[in-house]
Amino acid sequence: MSFNRAIKEQSLALEQSGTLDLMVPSPSGGVPVRLYFPSNPTLTSPVLLLLHGGAFVGGDAGSEHERCLWLAAEAGVVVVMPEYRRAPEHTYPAALDDCSVVLDWIRVDGARGVDATDERLLVLGGASAGGALAASLVLRHRADVPIAGLMLLCPVLDDRDGYASRSRFADTPVWDAPSNQLMWNLYLAGAQPDEFTSPARSTDLSTFPPTYIQVAELDPLRDEALVFAYRLLEAEVSVDLRVWARTCHVFDQAVPLAPVSRRSVDDQIAFVRSLLAQT
Repeated sequence: MSFNRAIKEQSLALEQSGTLDLMVPSPSGGVPVRLYFPSNPTLTSPVLLLLHGGAFVGGDAGSEHERCLWLAAEAGVVVVMPEYRRAPEHTYPAALDDCSVVLDWIRVDGARGVDATDERLLVLGGASAGGALAASLVLRHRADVPIAGLMLLCPVLDDRDGYASRSRFADTPVWDAPSNQLMWNLYLAGAQPDEFTSPARSTDLSTFPPTYIQVAELDPLRDEALVFAYRLLEAEVSVDLRVWARTCHVFDQAVPLAPVSRRSVDDQIAFVRSLLAQT
């Protein structure tokens, strides 16, 4: 099913759940995708391509269900959530290739029937390992895809050691340093890491769009996100940095109804709305 057909069908069936599952054609045989719709989707509705976490080995559309519902309803965007191939069966670059296919599906098919003077606004986002994939998409497509903003939520960004938070948080809830090392071993499977596996390895971040970075205080990934935010600022990229006190990795996914989680998601909604207000 085409992207525009999906929009049209959902706009005629608003009494349904507000989601639609379909398969995007790809060289690998297809990428399952779930779409979350605002109350009145149109052919010019802005799109948030959001990539789930799961250490490159787990996770699916359902793991970010609450966040996707809130973003679609409150930010007024069509949220696109791919279920990319995962390690260890499918190592790098399978996941990134699948996400690229979905990005092209949105851009190429979604542009048909849209007035060229009112081009569909596109935002990228990702949580944890999905953050690495989202940032890698920016690097892979920097020359050909206009991206209005990037949202990185407790992101995986660097395979290299040397961050104090990695050694300090060796046994924290949800995610810890040993799990982080195992994740990279399974995902890379001997491949040479570069900027498309580990965005922090990029030497040029100047083409990044305005970027929102969520950081959890008690997260082994905390310091690599803080360093990445500083490097973006050095590259004159606008950065919205949020450090949430006394929280662990992907806290707003793990306990989505907790007050701090709702405040965090509300902040993400405000970021997306701010992008829409600039168009």
